[in-house]
Amino acid sequence: MMLAPLVAVGSAKVIPALAGEDVMAVEAIAVSTDAEDGTSIEPAIVAVARATSIAVRRLRTTRLRNDIFDPPRLWGERDSGRRCCKGTTDTQPPGPEPVVCRPVVRYWGMRIFFTGGSGKAGKHVVAHLAEQGHQVTNIDLVALGHPGVADLRVDLTDAGETYSALAGLATLEELDLPEKPTYDAVVHFAAVPRIGLTSDTATYAANVLSTYNVLEAATRLGVNKIVFASSETTYGICFAQGDRRPDYVPIDEEHPTVPEDAYAMSKVAGEVTARSFQARTGTDIYGLRINNVIEPHEYAEIFPAFLHDPALRRRNVFAYIDARDLGQMVQRCLETDGLGYEVFNVANADMSVAATTGEILDRFYDGVPVRREMGRDETFYAIDKARDLLGFEPHHSWRDVLADPATVG
Repeated sequence: MMLAPLVAVGSAKVIPALAGEDVMAVEAIAVSTDAEDGTSIEPAIVAVARATSIAVRRLRTTRLRNDIFDPPRLWGERDSGRRCCKGTTDTQPPGPEPVVCRPVVRYWGMRIFFTGGSGKAGKHVVAHLAEQGHQVTNIDLVALGHPGVADLRVDLTDAGETYSALAGLATLEELDLPEKPTYDAVVHFAAVPRIGLTSDTATYAANVLSTYNVLEAATRLGVNKIVFASSETTYGICFAQGDRRPDYVPIDEEHPTVPEDAYAMSKVAGEVTARSFQARTGTDIYGLRINNVIEPHEYAEIFPAFLHDPALRRRNVFAYIDARDLGQMVQRCLETDGLGYEVFNVANADMSVAATTGEILDRFYDGVPVRREMGRDETFYAIDKARDLLGFEPHHSWRDVLADPATVG
């Protein structure tokens, strides 16, 4: 059986649309929403039990940003030319039989194949996804040992192992299901995480080959959502020889990506590979150019030095991403469908230093073009795109733990 999206008509109806033969029962909860301002679409859950299904799939529509995702509607019901997903316009005139604009549907209780979940970043994201009710399988060479998360040891540079793991069971308990479950999403974080841990050739080979294997297996097995970790290093600043400044600030996703180190090269290659697989298959594939990941305990341990000397953070363009906010970012990617291939900068909203934007510009970026007005403490690693397309909004800051020197005394 195939379950079609929930369709919201006007401002007060949610219609479950079903296609298939094995439906045993359908239950729908319809609630009203303000379709004009798009502030929220309250949870609408359709539970479908079917004779040959392995479980009940839950669908839920959540908050949509009206400037990017309009609530689903019939053609001609509201003003034409308003944007549906990814900024496309619904200009088709109404016909005798109304055509439904494609909604954005949020999947909850997803079965997720997560690679690299035992790493510094991955362990926080895995924990976040598990807390959200997802069934996560951690694919790593080292077990995470998180309660409720299955660990599977897989060498992702081996195509056969990768395909077998993605096509197989996560736990012995799944043997009791009427049929073998499939994965709803792949999140690929596994990698040699930087230069200097092994040879450059080994770093590049492991990262590029594992990414190719994961993308090929996922697309061949029909996984509809893939999120992969790229890196801030793609902009060529972090691991540059000597001092390297950006072409302009704030750095957005259109900034050139011509790095010179093996790790960042492997990440650029991963982006190219992902874009090609998306073009081949039409699968939603989102890349995350993740800035320097900070765990909660690290604020007290390492940030006092950054507040004293901002030069320590120049290779990270003075930015950072709280590991908990990274979990939120991945969740937003899983919730948002229909973008095709996209890459997103991932960082917190403020800088990782106490110096102001103006002070950083004067000391480190003198002569670098500033493309727009920036806030007093705003990150130079622009997250506007993630905010606009995904509704991402970081919740954490080093200021939650440490006093800002500018406000003390």
